[in-house]
Amino acid sequence: MRSVSANAEKNSFSLHRMWSIVDYELKWDIRKKKVLFVTSFTFAVIILAVALFRSFSNNGFYGNSENLWSTIILVLTKGFISGIFPMVIGGVIAVDSIAWEIDKGTILLLLSQPVRRSEIYFGKFTEKLLVMFIISLLLVFFSVILSSITAGYQEHLIWIIPTATSFLLEVMVFISFTFMLGALVKQSGFMMLMLTGIYFLVLIGSVFLMLKDRFHMWMTFIPLAGVNNLLMSLQHFSIEPGRKVFLNYDLGPTMSGGVWVYPSQLLIYSIAGAMFSIVVFTIIGYALFSRLEIKG
Repeated sequence: MRSVSANAEKNSFSLHRMWSIVDYELKWDIRKKKVLFVTSFTFAVIILAVALFRSFSNNGFYGNSENLWSTIILVLTKGFISGIFPMVIGGVIAVDSIAWEIDKGTILLLLSQPVRRSEIYFGKFTEKLLVMFIISLLLVFFSVILSSITAGYQEHLIWIIPTATSFLLEVMVFISFTFMLGALVKQSGFMMLMLTGIYFLVLIGSVFLMLKDRFHMWMTFIPLAGVNNLLMSLQHFSIEPGRKVFLNYDLGPTMSGGVWVYPSQLLIYSIAGAMFSIVVFTIIGYALFSRLEIKG
C-alpha cells in the first residue's frame, strides 16, 4: 500500500520535490565553486572595463560619464566579440547540470529518488534562474558603484532593475540552450567548445543574412544571436526613447551594413525573441531529457 501511494505521488508534479532539486543543484554549484567563479569573473571584467575607461579618460577621451555604468554593461554584452561574455557566463554555470551528470552517472542518484524527471530538469533550471538573477543584480550594482567612484554622478539609475533583468534574459538564453545541448549530446567534455562553435556559426550566419537582406525585426528571433541587441536597445530607450538608433552589423571593413531603427520597437522584439528562445530551448531540452535511456 505504501509503495502504491508513493508511486501515485510521484506521478504528479510536486513543487516541494522540485525545490529539493533546487537545493541539491545549489549545493552542487557551490561545492564545485561555479557560482563563486562566475561572480568573481563578472566583477573582474567590470573592474577591467572601468580601468580601461579611466585610461582613455586620462588621454582626453571621457565619453558620456553620467551613463558610464550602463555603457560598461552594453560594451560587455554587445557585438561580435564582446557578446561572448553572456555566453561564457551562461555556459560555465550550466555546462555540468545535465551533460556532466549523465556522463558521469550521478544522475542515477537523483532518478533513484522519488522524484520525476520534470522536477529534476525544471528544478535545475530554476536554480540557474535564481543564481543568475542575483549575479545580474550584483553586476549592475557593482557597475554603478565603480562608475560613481570613477566618473562621479550617474544618471538613469531607475533603469537598474530593467538592465539586470535584460542581462538575465541574455544569459538564460545560453543556459537553456546548454541544457538542451546537454540532454542531446550527453557528453560534458566538449560542451563549452561546442557551445562556442555553435554560437559563432549562428552569429556569422545571421550577419551574412543581414548583409544579404538587410535587418528585419523578425531576425531578433534568431536563436543565440538575436539577443545581442537587447541591452543596446534598452540603453538607447532609457536615454532617448524617441530618437532612432543606428544598428550596424559587420564581419570586417569590407563587409558591413546597418539600418536606423526605433529603440522601443527593437527592445520589444528583442525581449520577445529572448523569451521565445528560452521557451523553445527549454521545451526541446526537457523533451530530450524525459526520453533519455540512462543505464546504471
